[in-house]
Amino acid sequence: MLSKGFVQNPMHRKIIPYLDDIEAILEGKFRLPITCEIDPSNRCQNECNFCMYANYRKENPVDLDFGVYLNLINNLRKLGVKSITFTGGGEPLVHPEIRNMILAAQDFELGLTTNGIFLNRVFDLLGHFEWVRISLDAATSKTYRLLKGTDFFNRVIDNVKIALDEKIELIDIGLSYVISKGNEHEIEKAQILAKDLGVDYIQIKPAYQKYDLNYCISGNNQSFVLKRYVASTGVPCAAAHLIGIVGADANVYYCCQGRGRKEFVVGTIKYGASFEQIWMNRMGMNPQCHVKTCRYMNYAKGYERYSKQSNTILRHKNFL
Repeated sequence: MLSKGFVQNPMHRKIIPYLDDIEAILEGKFRLPITCEIDPSNRCQNECNFCMYANYRKENPVDLDFGVYLNLINNLRKLGVKSITFTGGGEPLVHPEIRNMILAAQDFELGLTTNGIFLNRVFDLLGHFEWVRISLDAATSKTYRLLKGTDFFNRVIDNVKIALDEKIELIDIGLSYVISKGNEHEIEKAQILAKDLGVDYIQIKPAYQKYDLNYCISGNNQSFVLKRYVASTGVPCAAAHLIGIVGADANVYYCCQGRGRKEFVVGTIKYGASFEQIWMNRMGMNPQCHVKTCRYMNYAKGYERYSKQSNTILRHKNFL
């Protein structure tokens, strides 16, 4: 089902440079994160019907305090964290200080996951990013409205076009297409749209399904089966130790799947606590995972496959 011109980028290969770190964590040794996901805001213009953080956002419609953010950035810099991804939670570009947040972190490798509605706010700052991924999830305005409850499809497409005109060669700009029952009929249309726009890639992945682990979409040459995300080993939690998660509520979370869950809170940076000290608390935690599927299972598969092979050079290796 992948259109000609697009090549799959297996997520499990990104763990290759960090196989020794995974081994150490599995042995009970402490490691600092390689990368950190920061949620500037829990607010979002859309109401995606597949959003796994919908309840968390509604209960905590907050923005990350800018002063707290600056203290965090200084902490991460001293600790040697290599990259930062602005994500959510909510939509990062709705934060009133987002431009200053980007500029304050420009010495890190930066990534951005956005719905693209406010992408025009940072056109001139795209050169600070290694990659930008726009969550489109539809190939037509009709499907976009059904999935997201808003009518921003054409605006997002226009912003993507301008971003592609503004970008420098080394930045990867791509689309994300989260498959659900509401948009599975447009997968191939979305790939054609991506190719016509001239983006660097389109990421296609199944929506989080809390109960239906048999959810499967099959096409010409490709199947998307949610079962490949089922966490069956302890490696996903070990991989998550290399990925810091800081919510817009200033809480540090055990993993990305635990955003908004009290039992997954490692600590808070709201009152000036050191990120390193908070992250050390993670070693003694063993929360009962509430999710049936886990994004980090991709890294577990990579660990199993590559742990006895030599490392290779990968693009964006400091993002997990």
